[in-house]
Amino acid sequence: MMTVLHNYVIRRDDGTTAAERFFGRKHGVSFEPLVAVRPLPARARTRRRRKPPELLAAAG
Repeated sequence: MMTVLHNYVIRRDDGTTAAERFFGRKHGVSFEPLVAVRPLPARARTRRRRKPPELLAAAG
C-alpha cells in the first residue's frame, strides 16, 4: 500500500508522480477505487523489551 502511495500520489515540484515518470504518460484514476475498497494497514506491534541477563549473579 505504501508503494502505491509513493508511486501514484506523491508529486514532485513539477507535478509528476513516480509512475508518470516511469511509464512516460499520465496514469488513470485507478487509485481512488483501491483506497475505497482496501482497509488501512494494521498498526505495527510493539516489541517487548528483554530483561538483560544478570552476568554478575551467575559468576558468584
